[in-house]
Amino acid sequence: MVLNHFHIYLSSKGLRQYMCECNYHQDLFQLEDVCKSQRALDHIKTSINKINKVKGKLLLNRKKELYGDNLEPKKWASNEIAFVQAMTAQTGEMLKESEEIAK
Repeated sequence: MVLNHFHIYLSSKGLRQYMCECNYHQDLFQLEDVCKSQRALDHIKTSINKINKVKGKLLLNRKKELYGDNLEPKKWASNEIAFVQAMTAQTGEMLKESEEIAK
């Protein structure tokens, strides 16, 4: 009888230890998932910042081509200016949505 209880005690102790090890490994996997997610979010934020910088430079260069020295739009450029403004607004909204998702 005592031997039987001792065997059950060892078995339950081993089971508890096994369960603790499983929880530890599960926590490690969850921690790795969180780290991967955080790295992905950091990459997205960095990409968004790079896109904003490049977009700003390209738009500045293109504005110089589309506008004259007196800061009035060139006659031939009015359609393109409207298109660029619409696309810039749309891209800005998409980037804001991406930033919200990344938070």
